[in-house]
Amino acid sequence: MLLSLICFQERVDTDFGKVKVTIYGDRDKHPLITFHDLALDSESNFQNFFQFVSIAEFTEKFCIYNINAPGQEVDASPLPENFVYPSMDELARIVENVVEHFGLQSLIAFGVGVGANLLNQRRLDALILVNCVANAAGWIEWAYQKMNLRYLRGSGMNTFTVDYLMWHHFGRRLDECSPDIVRQYRVYFQHLPNPTNLAMFIESYVK
Repeated sequence: MLLSLICFQERVDTDFGKVKVTIYGDRDKHPLITFHDLALDSESNFQNFFQFVSIAEFTEKFCIYNINAPGQEVDASPLPENFVYPSMDELARIVENVVEHFGLQSLIAFGVGVGANLLNQRRLDALILVNCVANAAGWIEWAYQKMNLRYLRGSGMNTFTVDYLMWHHFGRRLDECSPDIVRQYRVYFQHLPNPTNLAMFIESYVK
């Protein structure tokens, strides 16, 4: 299980500031890098997956590098108001910086949602993508996202912003999902500590 593996945390210098990387396992083993989705950090997005009993033997064969987007980890400080958040292309460059920092020559990449659009690396042995976006948002989705950004910056987490995040992660068929998982995500989103940091990340994503 992931929690039983040796864990290191490192703040890595990139072309766009420092990012937090959490490393699980023996660094001599084959590297697997992850990148998370909106409103989650690397721990909340991937920990449950890697803790499934059926996955445990798999994770023991790799060293896992969980990369966080700037300011998105739970314990992150608020980003300055004048902070220029990296674009999607620049976030992909951050991933490259992390790979170069640790000297990873070949790797497996695992991305979810926004993270699935950032892992076009030259050194890939395998690529796992979940819920990646291949087309631009329509006008209704674009307006929904813009309204959400206004609320996140103005009043923080409220019913509208939580509903937006639930829609982003589950779509419009919440009744078909596990009630326990839906409840867990909703409570998590209601207590996000840095809504303005999240707004910057979302704005980069929707541009």
